Amino acid sequence: MAIALTVVLSVDRSVQSRALIERTRAWSQPLSTSAAMSIAQGRLPDLHNLLTATHERRAALNFRDIVIVNHLGVVLGDGGGTRFGENLARTEDTFVREALQHTRAYVERFDGLPTRIAVPIDNGIRWGTLVVVLNTDQINQSLSYRRRRFIAVAFVLGVLSMLVLLGLLSRFIVRPVRELSHVAVRLAQGDLDARVPLQKEGRELEELGNALNQAAHRLQNYTQELEDAVSSRTQALARANDELREANANLELLAITDGLTTLYNHRHFQILLEREFERQRREGRVFAVLMIDVDDFKHYNDNHGHPAGDELLVQISKLFRDHTRATDIVARYGGEEFSILLLGASFEDAMHHGEKIRQAVSTFAFHHAEEQPLGCVSVSIGVASWPDHGDTPQQLLEAADRALYRSKRQGRNCVSLAGYRALPEEIIAGAADA
Repeated sequence: MAIALTVVLSVDRSVQSRALIERTRAWSQPLSTSAAMSIAQGRLPDLHNLLTATHERRAALNFRDIVIVNHLGVVLGDGGGTRFGENLARTEDTFVREALQHTRAYVERFDGLPTRIAVPIDNGIRWGTLVVVLNTDQINQSLSYRRRRFIAVAFVLGVLSMLVLLGLLSRFIVRPVRELSHVAVRLAQGDLDARVPLQKEGRELEELGNALNQAAHRLQNYTQELEDAVSSRTQALARANDELREANANLELLAITDGLTTLYNHRHFQILLEREFERQRREGRVFAVLMIDVDDFKHYNDNHGHPAGDELLVQISKLFRDHTRATDIVARYGGEEFSILLLGASFEDAMHHGEKIRQAVSTFAFHHAEEQPLGCVSVSIGVASWPDHGDTPQQLLEAADRALYRSKRQGRNCVSLAGYRALPEEIIAGAADA
């Protein structure tokens, strides 16, 4: 019995340990991807916010603490925000030093249970290591509960065995004991509906049969309860996994979009620009960048308040979406400045697109538009294209930015091309007719 108990608990401990490790890997992998982006761009406040938000969900995710170290073991961020700069590799804890040498997830175990797991932060470059201190209280409680139930069942079976032994000593033992043995075998084979036909020849054997029937009934009820508990736990785990996937998707969306306009943010625009620059250049296709700034936005904010200014940026962002193609990439570059990547567009096409956007903004009936210095809400636009105005993404952005400020110097509410003074009249006329 002791050996069976040991085997059952060992198997259960192994299953629950693997499940805890797999769940931790499932939520830590997207976290390490976001952390790699923050570390690569030197955005430690974003890294701190990401770890703090994850640390607040430690009870649901079954961990106690979380920390990110660089390749030397120096803490870059932790859930509590109190260990920044601490060198864990210099302590007597060998786990961190060994984790820094592993290229895959590395698990520390104690008494057969996982206590810590280290996940490399790697998106092609090893930026650091994510160390998670696991919470095994739930596993220990489950094992303790199963141990008590197993002992209780063993006790009941022991009592029944003693009753059977006493029955063999009675005068009427042959047929009743055979029937008892037959029912016991059926129960052992999983036939929980097996029952002993009660005999009237001996009160003791009748009581023994009745006791065995009651034990079978209790065992049947316990088995059903156990199956119901397993089913409930499985459903709860499925719901938790769904919630985790949804939370990861929301975190990924928050990491790449602007909270006010829901356009792509500056960081994600830079990533997409780098990717599309290489792809378009490899395929030999032209493309262009528009840098857009809302004219006199400070005047609008000062006279009508920041909530009205935010609403203006939201409406302008919608106009940008309505006047660009599904393949174009629109982003809020910062403040009242926006950027648009036009794929497959020459600088002539980009100038037409820019003029359409400028006209759409200047003619839209925004609130308080007539109180602006130009008598309307307007934008200034700078245009640069590849390969005409730059060989790198940075050169292309700088060329478009210089063209934008040329539009500002020429009175605002106009479109300027990199290397030219302003938008040619024939392009203005073509955009108006389109």
